[in-house]
Amino acid sequence: DRYIKEMINILSEEVSLTKKTKLVSARFSSKGYYNSIAFHRDLALKKIQKNKLFLKGKTTKWNYLKECNYIYGMLSPFGWGEICYRDFEASLGGNLLLKPSMDHIDTWPNIYTEDCYLKLDWDFSNLDIINEIFSNEKLIYDRIMKSRMIYLEAIKNSEERLENMLFCLYS
Repeated sequence: DRYIKEMINILSEEVSLTKKTKLVSARFSSKGYYNSIAFHRDLALKKIQKNKLFLKGKTTKWNYLKECNYIYGMLSPFGWGEICYRDFEASLGGNLLLKPSMDHIDTWPNIYTEDCYLKLDWDFSNLDIINEIFSNEKLIYDRIMKSRMIYLEAIKNSEERLENMLFCLYS
């Protein structure tokens, strides 16, 4: 209950872009994954290698979480699956999620709509769109707040959703 209340409080807060820096967290690795998974992360890392907008390399967990509160976006390549903790961390940190297109998957809650995240090509060939997006703070703010509201409603309605699912299973 304590964590749920804390998440509700955080997601209910307004995000202030004036306190943030126009940077993107890319704190992930391809090490420790099968080649079939690592290739996508390697591709992303190669595409951003010389781009100073992206924060790369290792950092402590504490610094990572602190950093998320002071940056504009988070790059989230695929890993063991399409969805990962980083997607949720982006909303909690008040960041714009930058992720390969998720048009192929249905999720709940669904923060993978055009108005919630920055849809990238699977080969990251459109990463240059970031410069254009970062100049439009209203668009960034609107997408961040929309994804936060979707998560907030999902958390608030999760018990009811669970009850409905169980009712459907056992009726």
